[in-house]
Amino acid sequence: MECKSPMMCVQRVRPCIGRSCKEVPTCEQPDTCEAVVCPPSQRCSLENGKPMCKKHIPPTRGIIGKATLDEKQFQNE
Repeated sequence: MECKSPMMCVQRVRPCIGRSCKEVPTCEQPDTCEAVVCPPSQRCSLENGKPMCKKHIPPTRGIIGKATLDEKQFQNE
């Protein structure tokens, strides 16, 4: 895929369950978070006008949803 100037081509991996996931090319504006592909454990944020990948720890609320722990299992009988 070719992008018109000043855009740049970015290869993004489409989420999938298999091992070899398809890469999808897109044209993005340089020096933006859209033009940066970060590892899954990181998120892009602008720092001094430059995109940077930063470590991201999701809140536990998003992981376990509305699940609650059964406190009886932690009590000594």
